[in-house]
Amino acid sequence: MSLSIETRRRGERESVIVLHGEFDYATAQEVRGAISAVLGPRDTDVIVVDLAGVTFLDSTGVGTLVVARRICADFNVAFRVSDPNPFISKLFTVVGVAEILGVPRRPASDPGSPTRVRAPRDPASPEPRAGLSLPETTTARRANTGTGQSDVRSARTGSPRSGRRRRPRN
Repeated sequence: MSLSIETRRRGERESVIVLHGEFDYATAQEVRGAISAVLGPRDTDVIVVDLAGVTFLDSTGVGTLVVARRICADFNVAFRVSDPNPFISKLFTVVGVAEILGVPRRPASDPGSPTRVRAPRDPASPEPRAGLSLPETTTARRANTGTGQSDVRSARTGSPRSGRRRRPRN
């Protein structure tokens, strides 16, 4: 599938770029061209990229939006994305660009927001103690052996873990 791009004016100084389809490596240049065309006349104060119709977004698409935001800032033009689907919104959050792209955080009660499901706990396993994520016997720390190498040592005893095979020294 390809990408269709439609540019509209909203008000006197705002432009909306509406995308439908796959925004990826193959179509990123078209989006760059559309954003450049809006910036060219310098008659826009706000650019909004509407992602409601985007069915696929790869890292090139994400990078294109981040670079577009930076370039718009150089032109003193506000830039934000609107209406990403829940998956794309989560992708922006995970990658760490949601805030700079103007994507609002979805509240946990939002039906479009992904929900977290805890794995069922094995009733035979002991209750975890507060503040510990792993039992003491399975936590480990690195220790310098004095040879410039480090090995994994038990947090409880400070001795090398048993059962681990060491690589032979050359």
